[in-house]
Amino acid sequence: MSEQLNSMLERAVHHSPGPRVTGEEMLAAGRARVRRRRAVGAGSAIGAFALAGVVWVGLGGGSLGPPQVSPASLSWEVDDGQTLTVLDHTTEGGLSSVVVSHSPAGPTATLVVDGREESVVGQSASFGATEFVSSEVTVLVWDQPASADAADVVPMQDGFGETGPVQEDDDLWYAVLAESGPPPQDLLFHDSRSVWTASGQIADTRVVADGPVEKRVFWLEGLGLAGVLDDGLTTLDPGWSVVGDQPRPWWRGGGSVEWVLARLPEEATRARLVSTAPGQHVSGEPIVDTVALGDSTYALAARGYSEVGEGSQYAPDLQWSVDGESWRDREAGTVDPAGLGGVDLHRSGADVWASRDGRRLQEIPDVGDGLWAWRDVDDDVVLVSDATETQSTADLQPIVRWVSLDDSPVSVAPQLVTDEGGLELADDMLPALKVDLDGEELVGAVMVDPLADEPTVQVLGGEPSDPALPHLGGVQVSAAAGIEHWAVWTDAETPVVVDGPGLRATQTDDDMWSLVARLPEGATDPVLVPADESMTVQQPLGEVTESGGVRWWSLPLQAPGRPDLREVVDGLDTDGDGTADLPVTEMETP
Repeated sequence: MSEQLNSMLERAVHHSPGPRVTGEEMLAAGRARVRRRRAVGAGSAIGAFALAGVVWVGLGGGSLGPPQVSPASLSWEVDDGQTLTVLDHTTEGGLSSVVVSHSPAGPTATLVVDGREESVVGQSASFGATEFVSSEVTVLVWDQPASADAADVVPMQDGFGETGPVQEDDDLWYAVLAESGPPPQDLLFHDSRSVWTASGQIADTRVVADGPVEKRVFWLEGLGLAGVLDDGLTTLDPGWSVVGDQPRPWWRGGGSVEWVLARLPEEATRARLVSTAPGQHVSGEPIVDTVALGDSTYALAARGYSEVGEGSQYAPDLQWSVDGESWRDREAGTVDPAGLGGVDLHRSGADVWASRDGRRLQEIPDVGDGLWAWRDVDDDVVLVSDATETQSTADLQPIVRWVSLDDSPVSVAPQLVTDEGGLELADDMLPALKVDLDGEELVGAVMVDPLADEPTVQVLGGEPSDPALPHLGGVQVSAAAGIEHWAVWTDAETPVVVDGPGLRATQTDDDMWSLVARLPEGATDPVLVPADESMTVQQPLGEVTESGGVRWWSLPLQAPGRPDLREVVDGLDTDGDGTADLPVTEMETP
């Protein structure tokens, strides 16, 4: 199929005129700081029609510009008496009925609010609508321009409001407004390409685009009003954005592309795609030019295709720059170059690497499969895990070896984390940390989820032990294949890590202790060695379990009146020489 035909088909899908909308659909939808929309295309029906040999290229629906509208053209005029039911359902503001009558002598309305009936005489507003102002609400009625897809009241109100066609006369439209809101000043109309007002103002418009996504922004200088036309009209205050998914035509493979459009300061010349994930990760691509309009600039960036209705865990966002070197977020806050926000992840086949401002970071090796670490420009370490299946309540925590201590123990060290969040790789958002090691050695990481139905700790860097380890001696043990360090935990909030073969003692009650050991490779059946040689211990004690090629030993032990179990137990003999080669060196009390 030729590129020309492809282009025409895409225009047919993305620029086809929309249907007449209902009152509910015309509720002001653009008042949140960041809004997620689902762009609606005509889809395969138009595509099939085009393939049959007829291509609609979007010349209708306002292609000749907005009509010339004057307030007089919107006035509700009648030759004979007319009575209409404007509304017969209860609105958010308690209005349950509006019946308007118009005779040659003038318009009147009967309004029922919270069960109370009130008659109101209509007045002609400066912008042409007939206005009924009661003690509770304001109702507007006007003759809707035939070329307009929808209408809204200016200034737009937060909260209660309703707009739509009158039930008995589609040419007439109404708006119900909260009496406590600002008084209406004008009516705003739009079709798929133009925006204009009842008072005759016509908005300037520009097209912003990135790849297959193209949106039209507008600026009404007289009202200081800006926004975007995207399956309706959405207003944008300075620093606000709108996000959405645009269907990809079926002849392009289907699916959808996710996009973000933002209103940026006038001095912004470029924008780059980021994520709303914690840490404000910058995805690196694309970097787009801005489009100037009115007192602002606008930028649109799109990212990878996904299945319709799905997408990344976090919405896309934009940062902007004057010079392409220093970057700011949408509300002009400076992006910290030393945090996670400036790190980009890249993948080529099985190779994953990180960069900051285009500079590749130095990798720290030997942290395990699905776990990456890089030395950042400020000498801190960026730690990233491929634990994409972990619940959203789980936290990534580093494991360090304390080389500053003589015996070099390892432990989970959340106190060394200086920043945390998510970094995006393809369509996945991966948990990430910024760690200030201060001379210690990073050896791994765990995922800790104390909020799960059953609290969990997952040792990262290898496949979890198979079969999964049961509760050993009253505590839970977590290990991974090929990884020397392993975790012992009881409440999932404070896992304790042991490095390699070792014996761990955890007090589970006043008099009860749990002993768990990871046995050395080739160890004989373990024998418990008492601290006092005069003590007699009946052997064998404890239970041996095997998982993932590693043997584990566990024993619940009662030792009343012994706050330090080393007064009772010296350790385990695993080589048959009668002495403890796995001493009780790790201890924890509640």
